[in-house]
This record gives sequence, C-alpha cells and structure tokens, in this order.
Amino acid sequence: CRRNEAKSGQKLLALYPRGKRYYPAVVTCPKGKRSVEVEYIGFDERRTLPLHSLISTRACQELADLELKSGTLTAKTEVYARFSDDNLWYYAFIQGASEDGYEVKFDGFSGVYPCSKEQVFSMQTLEAKKKESRDHYISMRNGDGSKSGSGGDSKVSTKGKRRPRVLPKAPEVERAAIQRMSELEEKKKEGSANFYLSLTDEKVSDMMSPILGLYKCGVPARYGGNGGFPSGEILALVHAKNSVVELSIPGNIKKAISLHFSDKNPEFAFEFVWCVSQISDIFKPKEGSVNFVHHAWVFPDIQPGQRRQCETPFGVFNLSGDGTEGKDEWRGIVFKPEKFRPNRDMSIGECHGLRVSVHADKRNKYIMCCSPNNGKIYFMRPNSGKAPPLIAFWSAAVEQEAKTPRVLVQLNWLYTQESPLMRQVLQECVNLKDIKSKILGDEPGTRGLVDEAGGEAPFRALRTLLFSPS
Repeated sequence: CRRNEAKSGQKLLALYPRGKRYYPAVVTCPKGKRSVEVEYIGFDERRTLPLHSLISTRACQELADLELKSGTLTAKTEVYARFSDDNLWYYAFIQGASEDGYEVKFDGFSGVYPCSKEQVFSMQTLEAKKKESRDHYISMRNGDGSKSGSGGDSKVSTKGKRRPRVLPKAPEVERAAIQRMSELEEKKKEGSANFYLSLTDEKVSDMMSPILGLYKCGVPARYGGNGGFPSGEILALVHAKNSVVELSIPGNIKKAISLHFSDKNPEFAFEFVWCVSQISDIFKPKEGSVNFVHHAWVFPDIQPGQRRQCETPFGVFNLSGDGTEGKDEWRGIVFKPEKFRPNRDMSIGECHGLRVSVHADKRNKYIMCCSPNNGKIYFMRPNSGKAPPLIAFWSAAVEQEAKTPRVLVQLNWLYTQESPLMRQVLQECVNLKDIKSKILGDEPGTRGLVDEAGGEAPFRALRTLLFSPS
C-alpha cells in the first residue's frame, strides 16, 4: 500500500457526510488513489469518501503527539480521544485535567473516562494541521506505517465544490385503501386501562421497542438515567396512517416537511400519532423543558449491542400563531430559548437535522444507550414560576435515509401535573366514538377537561385532524 492509499480492513477516522465530525470506520473497498468505501463501525452504514475525509490511526497519534507539545487542554475543549477498550478514536469533551492525564466525556456515552495526554488531540490542532497540509492528506499519510513524506504522491485537487446531497422523492399515498374515520370509530382499544389504539394492522403494543424501552414515535423524556431516557407516562396513544384513513394536518406542517423532498410534494404518505402523556416526574420545574426523542422510530430494527447513528430532520409547531406573548389564545406552547442551540434544541416552525445515536453502554454491553442530550423543547419562560397545566403542539420527523422515506406527524398533549379527570375519562373510553363524545363532544365533564387544560386549542386540533378531514 503506497502513501495516500488505504488498505482493505484498515481502521481509521472517517468524516460523516453533511457533518463536521469524524467517526471510527473500517475500509471495506479501496477505490484507487482518490476514494475508498468505508463502513462506520457500529452503524451498519457504508459510504464512499474522498481520501481527504479520512484520518489514519497513525496520523491520529501524530496529532496527539503534536498536541502534547502545545500544553494542557482546558475543560469543555472538543477533542478526539483514544478509548482504551478498543483503541479507536472518538469525539469527546475534556471534563478535567491532572498531571497524569485527562478525564474525558465521550459524546454519546454515559460516564467519564480517564485518558492519558498522549491519547488526545483537539479540534483546533486538527484544523490547523489541515490548513498547513497543502494536499489535505494528513488523512492517509502514514496509513501504511511509512514515514511522513512531502505529499508528492498526491495529485488530487481539493478545489472543487462539495457535491450537494440528493433529496429523495416524497413517499406516495396508496389512496385505494383509504377508509373514512366513521368506519373505524368503533374499533376497540387494546386492554382496559389507558387508551391505546392502532387504526392500522399493527398493535400499539408492537410499537414499543423492547431494546430501547421507548415507543416508536416521538416521546417526552429526560436525558440521563441508566443508559437511556426515562420517559413520561403515556396515557393515550392512537396510531394511524393516511394511506389507511383520512387525516387532515395543518398546511404549514405539510410545507415544512415537503421541503425535505426533491419534488416538494405536499401530499406525501405519513404515519400519525396522537400521544397524551403525563410528564410531572421528568421535567425540571426551574428549567421548564424536556427532551422530545425519536430513537425507537428512527431505528425500529435496532439490535442489542449495535451502534447506529444518523442525522434526522425534526421540528415542532405550535397549535396557533407563532407563540408570541400576548398574541396566542393558547398558552401551553413551546418556545425558542434565549440561547438557542441548533445542535441541541428542537426547531420551531421548521424541520431541522438533529443527531440520533444508539449504542451499547461502554461499561455494560447489555445496556443500550440513547444519546445525545438534544431534541429539547421549552415551555416555561424565565421567572414564570409555574408551567401551564397542558402543553400541546404538533411535531414532525422525516426519515430520508431509508429506501422508502418515512414521515411521522404527531399531535402531542403533555400534562405537566397529574390530571385525575383526563386519566379517568381515557380509561372509560373504549373506542374513538367515546373519545369524540366524552373528550371532544358535549357530554358532562368535557367542559371540565377544557377548563383544566387552559383552553380549547388542543381539542379543536384533534377534532379537525380525526373527524373533519379536508
């Protein structure tokens, strides 16, 4: 293997397309001097990359040696560090430093790990080296163990523009099978307690991922705990598809989703979930936020021990208006925090890519972890003192990487405090006909639900969606 070429089976760091981070990968198919096919370790995903998107293990160590001469790194510095169990390099943060080395937090993994100073290099050192290298082949230089040369073997130009990602076409709706909601109103829920009902051939119980302990939809949760996201109690979950039953979702959500397809078609196939949850045990009263996660939906076929990752567009949408104080009739809204961070916080009014990662715990391979700490939604303004009793909003997710793209649209009701009345009504309801009369109709108690929630907007949204299709 000559310099600036890669060998099959060689482990290295590979840049993930459309991102700025490198991940452990193995070369599966060298393609000459210009590119290679790699498989990201733990993700079961293969990509063909140019050589300048790769960093060999030897080059990683040279960067770490260079970093050692620069002095001690400070806390919160972004780095790549070698993990002692598998000797692979991972993206991480410095948590603390001592004379012997560093404590690092590997992104996507729980816990803090010791790491010697000879096994760490910073993002700044990497970027500086890339600028210094005329041919950008800090990547594969020394990939075969030879000494560093002048780069004379390389004749590949890096001046060309980056190829834009090709968007998929929107998934089509099979309209021949569509039924009216009136034909499904009497379908009975699963079990006799909380209201779980699927209007498709599958059951809601099958939507629970036994590997991740999360439903295959968007669920409110709190980052932390033993390997995953403790989620709120799901009081009701109704699942449907617009290829099975008529559903009407707001036009602004259709438009936001259609932008992620090449044909911009607003009449796409999607699955729908109405989810009612009780989150008093998982949200922090002082912060007024929770994570809104989709790991089980993004990776429905995840297996124990697998490591998988992708970037998926997500977004949340308020029921009416734009959430401006004094403008909305409905107060249980989500809003943009003062210090909005696009890699952490859920976008409002549009769908924006967020990283979703699933992997085994480094300390116990039988425990699966969901990360990172992102997808955050905020529903308490600073110094407001108390959260609204019910937070209600739409959400959307677009899975573009699948052979057949998938879309999830969801209407979410999040009770920030215990609601005995709603719990009782949902347990009494047997089918959608009961939901229509006892929650959305004129029966005694309906007014009490509206008053307890703080307004009619959530009920009006559900009524329009299910029972007033356009």
